[in-house]
Parts: sequence; C-alpha cells; structure tokens
Amino acid sequence: MWKCGQNFTLLDEHGETHSLHEFRGQVVMIDFSAIWCPPCRAQADVLENLNDDYKDRGVKVLTVLFDEESNGPDWYDRPVPAECLNWSDRSDPNPDHTFPCWVDGLTPAKTRVSWPLYNKWGAVPTNVILDTGLRVVYSTGGYPESTIRQKLNLLVGATDTCLP
Repeated sequence: MWKCGQNFTLLDEHGETHSLHEFRGQVVMIDFSAIWCPPCRAQADVLENLNDDYKDRGVKVLTVLFDEESNGPDWYDRPVPAECLNWSDRSDPNPDHTFPCWVDGLTPAKTRVSWPLYNKWGAVPTNVILDTGLRVVYSTGGYPESTIRQKLNLLVGATDTCLP
C-alpha cells in the first residue's frame, strides 16, 4: 500500500540538498534512471518535452539517478552529484534538459533512499506519477509517453490532496 507523502532527501548536481516535500501541492513525475542505462538516457528528451509542456500547469518533472546493486565494493559505480551534469548535458551554457536531477547513490545500494519507497517494478527506467498530495497514482517500467500524458492531463488542476 502506498502511503501519502513518503519523503526522501537527495543531492542535486551542485551538491545541494532537496526534499520531495518541496513539491507538495504539485503533480510530480519522477523518472528513476540508472547512469549506465541507454533507454534511460533516451527518455531524457521525452522528459524535457513533458517538462516544457506541463511546467506552467503545476507539474514537476524530476529524474533520480541511481545504480543497481553490484557485486563490487560499496563505492563501485555509485553516481555522484556531478553526474547529473553529464547525464543530460546540463554543463552546457544552453543545456538540453532543464528539469531537476537528483542523485540517490551516495550510500551503499542496500541503503538507497528513494528507490525502495517508490519503485515497485525494479526496472529502469521507472516512471512514477504523484498527485498533489504526493500519493502514487501511476507507476510503470519504461516510458510510455502517451499514457504518461494521459495521466498528467487527469491530474492537472486537481485539488484532492492529502496535504496536512
């Protein structure tokens, strides 16, 4: 059962701390992607289109980068905040992608923060849509853009939230 407003706190590409609760009152589309995943990188352009189309309508698009647990040492292949810059060409003066990118990789895979809360599929990429009360209303592996748009359209302007 999904709980209302399960929070997590992660770092962005500049090493600044952010919390999911910053987005209370907005519809949130979370993309869980792995740094090594080609389909995840391909989805970044789709997400930028979604961000462009919905940012003025109360929807926040967010990528959370992580890596799967490996048999290597705890530090092996864990993303660092600066990888968000490389992930979607954010280091360019005119970046291709402007939506937030956070990193869930500074701890060993067993203690990852956001992945166990919101990713029931265990697949990458996984997309999760939260309503304005941060309740999960849609979750899927892959990136079916038309379905995501349909779900976002239903939620835009909705006021049914579980905000305190």
